[in-house]
Amino acid sequence: MARVSGKNGAVTLPSGLNADLNRFSLSGSHPVDDDTAYGDTLFGASHHGCGTITYSADCGGFLKSNVASTAPGVGLASSTVVLADVDGASTTFTHHTGCTHVGTFIPTGFNISHAKRSGAIPISYSGVIDGDLVETWATA
Repeated sequence: MARVSGKNGAVTLPSGLNADLNRFSLSGSHPVDDDTAYGDTLFGASHHGCGTITYSADCGGFLKSNVASTAPGVGLASSTVVLADVDGASTTFTHHTGCTHVGTFIPTGFNISHAKRSGAIPISYSGVIDGDLVETWATA
């Protein structure tokens, strides 16, 4: 058994979202409802899951410039406004060689944080995964 280290990770964002990425996080949630009746007298409440999972993703890195196709893709006047893409596009989140999650990433927001005398300007993208998140994991 080998631990998965972060040094071989990567994110392949939809075309038009451009950054030198160095981190990502994936999240999932499964809504659970309290269906305890007024007359229930046993210990604890009764709960039931809805059977669906909502996935979200966040990735970040640094802005790039002085090379073709390096704009971050967030301005409405730019030729590739990926942030407003209503259908999303396939995105691959690589944890390690052979260990990936792939899903249709629909961007929901971005953040650019500029500071004078900083070494680089960070950017992050956030979004949801439309449908399932396909998992491929190395076993040998």
